[in-house]
Amino acid sequence: MSLITIISDQKNRFEAKQSGFFSKNTQDDFVKSYLINADTHMPTSEGRTTMTGVYLKFGIEKRDIDLYYNIDIFSWSNEEQEYVPLRNSIWNEKDFCADDFIAQIEDYYSKIIHRFMIYLDKEINTSSKLKELIYRIENPTYIFHYKLLNLFSQTCLEQFQKYNFSNNAVLNIDRIIRTMEDKNKRISHPFLPQYIAGYYIDGIEISTDLDDSDEPLIEDMINGGTLSVQDFKVRFMKEVDC
Repeated sequence: MSLITIISDQKNRFEAKQSGFFSKNTQDDFVKSYLINADTHMPTSEGRTTMTGVYLKFGIEKRDIDLYYNIDIFSWSNEEQEYVPLRNSIWNEKDFCADDFIAQIEDYYSKIIHRFMIYLDKEINTSSKLKELIYRIENPTYIFHYKLLNLFSQTCLEQFQKYNFSNNAVLNIDRIIRTMEDKNKRISHPFLPQYIAGYYIDGIEISTDLDDSDEPLIEDMINGGTLSVQDFKVRFMKEVDC
């Protein structure tokens, strides 16, 4: 098996090939694609920080005995109501000083992606480790605000989350940056649990930050008033085991 070879390195797209990764062509070729949450506070040239809203479109492909990775920088589009390539995203709107911020985001994430590629090269070096990487991306973990857990079980919330919302692995940006500053550090945990402090679904909001009580507030933001836990379960949790 040879090391990763960068076959394309643009500002917002990266492609790499790991020749001979599969010692024998014993399984079918495959193509997998994921959106990974890579949002973080980015230092700007103005001396402040801004949330990037960046997701990475991460592709994994098996062709014969070779393994290919590709990573594109995505962000939200209000027009399309989905994540799209960075230069077509909300950052391209006039109010966002498009050219300046897009260039900064591309430069910032190019370093992060290169470091992530090094992790893939050094750590994902067997078929079983590749399977584990795919498993961790496809099965993200969650940390729920303690107030939510005072009303619902962990299992109930996990099922509700998976059934009603997009579930993306969260890239451990801080850890990757630390390994860029100290080459002796390893990216031993590339993904973080997704932290969930509340919900908004079909006009109903579950808030955990409105008062000092130990239970969240369930409010009807359209018609006014509050809902009981049982009412919420009847409306939104029929499909899950709660």
